[in-house]
Amino acid sequence: MWSAKISFDAKNIAGEYAKKNEIKLLVTPLSWSYEKTGTIVTVSGIVFGSDKGKEGFFRDWRRDKLKRGMFNGFKRIKGGILRELEVNGNFFIGKVWETPWEERKAFNRNLIYSRPWMIDENGKQTIVIGAFKKTYLNSFITAFEKFNDVHVHYLRKEKVSNVAFALSAPDLTERQKWAMDLAVSKGYYEIPRKVGVVDLAKIGKVSFATFHGHLRKAERGLMPFWFGG
Repeated sequence: MWSAKISFDAKNIAGEYAKKNEIKLLVTPLSWSYEKTGTIVTVSGIVFGSDKGKEGFFRDWRRDKLKRGMFNGFKRIKGGILRELEVNGNFFIGKVWETPWEERKAFNRNLIYSRPWMIDENGKQTIVIGAFKKTYLNSFITAFEKFNDVHVHYLRKEKVSNVAFALSAPDLTERQKWAMDLAVSKGYYEIPRKVGVVDLAKIGKVSFATFHGHLRKAERGLMPFWFGG
């Protein structure tokens, strides 16, 4: 199996609103269908950030649901336009419209999305993708380079050891979700880190041991879905 990890500015609505509301998204494409004007993609995901940020993200995203004007000749327009959405805490599932240029490159039977896509609070999107032939990944990367400044972290042949599925997403407790949200929103996972666990516990007004326990359990549950390698 060939595997690639790439990052680029998410020039779509989800990336725009993630940046605006300072939240992170882990998004898993579940299925897709082709239409004359583009591709309809069913996605699920988890949102990380402050309560205010998450509420703002979903509010802004829902506002675009009525924006159904897809084309202006051959001019490329933003994808990620919302069609349907259900939200349950940090988890969401919905249908979005994606631009037609990417439908045959990003969504086809030759590609395997082994991990969720990440969109961070700076609007940067990271994808880990697999294929049985290197040419499929080269074609995918070339397509994205036409519209984005793509950084290729790696393109290599490797043995597959794990594939993340939405149904196996961890069912975190409310306190574990709270700890993870606080850590993400305060920059604990930034490089370099903006805050430590001791400071996060103080911000959350709990003991170090309590906060650290919640965070470690949340991380242990989420690690199979986080981008590594």
